[in-house]
Amino acid sequence: MRLAAATLIALVLEHTLAFAKTAWPEFRDFKRVGGGAKDAALIVAIEKYSFVAKVPGAGDNADDWKKYLTSSRGVPSHNVFELRDAEVQPKTVVEKLSETARRVEAGGTLWFVFIGHGALAKGGKDGLLVGVDARPAVDSLFAQSVRRSDVLKIAASSRATQSMIVLDTCFSGRSTKGDPLIPGSQPLVAEEIPAVPDKRTVLFTAARSDEFAGPLPGGNRPAFSYLVLGGLRGWADADGNGTVTVKELGDFSRRVLTKFVTNRMQTPTVEGPPDLAIGQGWETQPNIDAIVRAPDEPTGKPAAPPIKCPPMMLPIAGGVWKWPGNPTGITIAPFCLNQFEVTVGQYAHCSRLTKKPCAPPALKVNWPGIRPDERARWSRYCNDPRNKDLELHPMNCVTWAEANEYCHAYNLRLPSEYEWVWAARGGEAAQKYPWGNEEPAMQTCWSHDPDKPRSGTCPTGSRPLGKSVDGVHDLVGNVWEWTSSLVSRDKLERIIQGGGWFDSLLPTVARSAGVDPRTRDFAVGFRCALTP
Repeated sequence: MRLAAATLIALVLEHTLAFAKTAWPEFRDFKRVGGGAKDAALIVAIEKYSFVAKVPGAGDNADDWKKYLTSSRGVPSHNVFELRDAEVQPKTVVEKLSETARRVEAGGTLWFVFIGHGALAKGGKDGLLVGVDARPAVDSLFAQSVRRSDVLKIAASSRATQSMIVLDTCFSGRSTKGDPLIPGSQPLVAEEIPAVPDKRTVLFTAARSDEFAGPLPGGNRPAFSYLVLGGLRGWADADGNGTVTVKELGDFSRRVLTKFVTNRMQTPTVEGPPDLAIGQGWETQPNIDAIVRAPDEPTGKPAAPPIKCPPMMLPIAGGVWKWPGNPTGITIAPFCLNQFEVTVGQYAHCSRLTKKPCAPPALKVNWPGIRPDERARWSRYCNDPRNKDLELHPMNCVTWAEANEYCHAYNLRLPSEYEWVWAARGGEAAQKYPWGNEEPAMQTCWSHDPDKPRSGTCPTGSRPLGKSVDGVHDLVGNVWEWTSSLVSRDKLERIIQGGGWFDSLLPTVARSAGVDPRTRDFAVGFRCALTP
């Protein structure tokens, strides 16, 4: 009986501890494993950018990388260089990396670790490591960055037996929260970033170019460089032989980020010989399930697996929506939703495709009973794709059928009325506005001042303070949005949601209207959804 009771107590304790939330461990013990006497390293970390979003925890990760290289691997301290914050100028990075490459002795390893923002170069065929003084403008972003290809060239010029390059960044041009570094812009999609030409180089990158890198789930450090360092300490040693290979490290980081990160898509990429041994691990992997699990999550109830969404779409968790008069509520299944409203440029691209799945923009307003003078007066507010300044503005003046056809062309659909409101209210949080319950000031694209009314739409994503808890932009204001829902079975009118830039009333998540589906309105646009 005592044994049975003791066993039961042990099982209860084990169960309780397994579901208790703990913190991501600090790296304190740096066991000496050696192998770095001929190495040289450059660590670049930018936490406080001058003009774009900060990268919290970048400095802490850099400190731990320096300790690992000097204390564990045994890289001579005079061969470990650092550039932090204001020091990270493009010319300085190139010069310091070149010097570091010259310091590597034959048979040694060149290490380069970058923790900061990234973007795509013009043309989408090269990545950029964004410097500290980059401004939120296209020309500045390009001018104040270091090309990925230049880093690879310098690495290839060294005498190193191998080069280890860890880029805790992505090339989507987004911050760690998913916002564009350039307000109003939408990230380019890489056409084809060339593979690493030098077979001696191993390149780890935090995410694909159509995703964005961010912090540890439940933590405040850049996730990728933290996990790679943990992996080298032994967390990634899958076969338990004391050696960490390129494949093991890549598999470990992907497994953690794809399993536990739910508010973004982050899939690390690895280029290099998969069986190459790059570390000697001594530390057992921590219980990451216990670290990430929310403290109020019921024990014994497995969390729903995060849904996977295509690029430029965000996952919206499902749940039960209840409101006064409907205590039982309705069930909302998990779905994906466009992060931004469909833009003029995106719609024009669809209309130019060979199979022409989208109707060319009509650029004229229309609604039942419209007079010729009204059509002439209001059509000037239709966003014309020929105006390059409007490429990032929402596509307006499209009928319900045209919006629906656009979504279908990409195997997507329009969201239902319930899905739209659920996403805008933050799901079960039931907020008054997408950003919370605070009355709007600068969160929406709307004519706040009647004496200075707007003259048109805003670039999508240009009001980052107004994004939803899931990171969706412009759910209220800018343009009303078509949904798939009918007003009733007796009417053919479709429901639009959210309010637009021209409204006299405040746009809110509760604003809805029934509109003839043939309507082309300068204040009505759309975004797409997907059931994964």
